[in-house]
Amino acid sequence: MNRLPHSGVSTVVGVAVFASILLTGVAAAVAADRTPQAAAARAAVSSVSNPPVNVPRILHVRLGGSATVVSLYASAGQRLVKGAMRLAAHSPASLPAGAWFVVVCPLGGHPRCAASHHAMLKPPSKRLAAPVQAHPVGESGRASTATIGTAGGTITATAADGTSFRLDIPANSVPDGTQITMTPLSSLTGAKWAGKLVGGVQLAPEGLPLMHGATLTITPKARVPVANQIALGYTGDGSDLHAIPLAPTRTAIQIPLAHFSGAGLGNVAGGAGAPQGTGSATDAYTSDLAGIMGQWRDGNLSGGDMATAALAVLDAELKAIMTEEVPLGLNDDAAAEKAMSDLVQWAIQEELLGKNGTAQIAPAIQSLLEGMYNRAQQRCATQHDLTQISRIVMIDRREQLISLNLHTATDDLKCARFRVDFDSTVTITPGGSQTGSWTYEYVAHPTLSFLGTQQGGGAIFSGSTTGSYAKAQGVVSSGQSWTEVLAGTGATFAVDSLCLGVLNTSCASQSSILFDIGMPTETYVDNGGDDFPPVPYFARGWQIVHSDLMAQALGRTAFSVPLNGGSGALVASTTLSGGGVWGGVGTVTDRTTIDVYHTPPTG
Repeated sequence: MNRLPHSGVSTVVGVAVFASILLTGVAAAVAADRTPQAAAARAAVSSVSNPPVNVPRILHVRLGGSATVVSLYASAGQRLVKGAMRLAAHSPASLPAGAWFVVVCPLGGHPRCAASHHAMLKPPSKRLAAPVQAHPVGESGRASTATIGTAGGTITATAADGTSFRLDIPANSVPDGTQITMTPLSSLTGAKWAGKLVGGVQLAPEGLPLMHGATLTITPKARVPVANQIALGYTGDGSDLHAIPLAPTRTAIQIPLAHFSGAGLGNVAGGAGAPQGTGSATDAYTSDLAGIMGQWRDGNLSGGDMATAALAVLDAELKAIMTEEVPLGLNDDAAAEKAMSDLVQWAIQEELLGKNGTAQIAPAIQSLLEGMYNRAQQRCATQHDLTQISRIVMIDRREQLISLNLHTATDDLKCARFRVDFDSTVTITPGGSQTGSWTYEYVAHPTLSFLGTQQGGGAIFSGSTTGSYAKAQGVVSSGQSWTEVLAGTGATFAVDSLCLGVLNTSCASQSSILFDIGMPTETYVDNGGDDFPPVPYFARGWQIVHSDLMAQALGRTAFSVPLNGGSGALVASTTLSGGGVWGGVGTVTDRTTIDVYHTPPTG
């Protein structure tokens, strides 16, 4: 308490910290209360000047009124609302982050209090603690799934208790073809959470970044008082449960989202008891922001004071992200994803308060994405990790969502260059009275590159080369001997398409190849030197043995080979063998080996 001269004019009161809190003033001295209780009960405080925006260690305010002994409080509203803290027990600098009015009351006369017109702002501090583990249980039978792309879209779901959910994804927030699932929760518990779940959802794919955010609207089955509404978020399987801000509106319950995980609404008396700052600094800022939004939703803060307080938190949060998270993300993919998610979340909150947050974070987002892009290219080229190809394409698509057109499709797929080694040995044994056989080993080594077109969600690669006979020989006897000329005539071996499973889901985990072995010809002479017309024995024989692989067009063959991406330059290999009957000629056997090598450019 603080004794003031009974003058009825403005008086300055200071709150200082010295061991325990002492109240002092320019014209007042700390003293025991000697004023009769009756007189104190009639006294009043008529006015309180506005405190400074940046909370000092010593707080000075100017008072007006007849009270000679007063008590000072920090309150979320312009009256003594629940959670108000007496400044004789708390230093101003030790207040939790938020917006706090200074309320001054005469001793024993709370109805005769006065408050500052504006709140003072306590910048947030990183109150780190052990993360809170939540335990979400989903209602899989009530999940909704939709494919959403750059045009944006909406997904709805309803929980068993009737609580409904609507997820609105704006344009250019996710790439085309993104499959999204929203699963209502039947329960969400956490060891340190005393609230009751009203409704929540698990969003998949887990961690999906939303380049322009999304909005989750929750419509409870039963009304939840505004003062009790608190939004909750967690990651993965329930890790790091913490409070997150509701959108600044009282007409709907909306939660702005920057990435996919879990989010829900709690019904907590007085908005208290929800998990606060955790092991993540940005989550601590988010919890602070949630508290300020809650003060405004409760009617304890004006829109202007809420915006001022929220922007103070966001300024501190952006500084923390830019100095602590972004530098780490420039050299590490996981850190980059975390930094970008936090930057997007920050921008969403800024824009809800009327600021252009996206413009501020664009350079940092570009640097983080480009670092991820270049590291993926390097891993693809040096480690032969073909999964990086789809990652490269996805990173480029994310850049395009925020109007960063830095790469062409050819740039994205420059690492996707391959060589197909085709080595086939066909042996033909004539029937009837003839003895002996002809053996043909035909080889081709085309290099494949990106065509510049895409099909079925995947990239198509092609290439061709002139095949040749590594071996073409044999003797067949039937009254006279026929000997094949060793130099057969080659033909173009064309790989019309190589479909990689890492880029095209229709390939599954396989690499499918559609190729044309051409129609290489062989020339025969008898032992007397007479020439026979060219006959495509090799090509016909191969087609007979592998008729089950033939495409509709004669001479074109389609088959699949398992991929071994990441195990070295040889990324796919298969061996085909078998036999068949060539009517009027004899029998045919074949053994073919197809190896696919990853041959990215070295420069």
